[in-house]
Amino acid sequence: MLRPGGIICLDNVEQPGPFWAVMEFLRINPGWTEIGDSISKFDASEPFVELRGLMKETDFIIIRAPSAQVIASIPQASGQQRYAGPILAGLRGTLSSPAPKGCLHIQVFLRGFDNTRDPEQYVAVTKIVLDGQTAFELLLPEPMATTPSDYYTSETVLFWQPDGHQEPVRLSGPVTPFGLAS
Repeated sequence: MLRPGGIICLDNVEQPGPFWAVMEFLRINPGWTEIGDSISKFDASEPFVELRGLMKETDFIIIRAPSAQVIASIPQASGQQRYAGPILAGLRGTLSSPAPKGCLHIQVFLRGFDNTRDPEQYVAVTKIVLDGQTAFELLLPEPMATTPSDYYTSETVLFWQPDGHQEPVRLSGPVTPFGLAS
């Protein structure tokens, strides 16, 4: 987890594994950018150059996270987050710019944890068509409810299906689950 606009420094990029891992990460994560030009200067005719770092005589690359959460056509999970109660009825999201036309597919998990029994997990799958919105509120087809527990978590997985283009959707913050009275 990294805050929007945060940076990561990756070392040992003189080795093929770390260097290619950075190249692949940037390829599948739109919105992330390299600070410097090690990746853009890559020359396939010399794939094993020793020093590829940002600064002379170094072997590290720095990448920056996008300022907004960028959802493309690869599933992105929020990770488990604490949730307020046993019922999850819907989801809200705010976009950092008007949504391109497409469908945001959503899988949401509600989990209840209690010391007296095994954890409970409920899953819902839904989607919402976006086209120009800057926010959305989506009710699940049926609210999910766990047995009253000591604490609860939710986790959201998002997948973007663009409509005739490859532009991702950009969220200004996490998609937020809510209960019946929220």
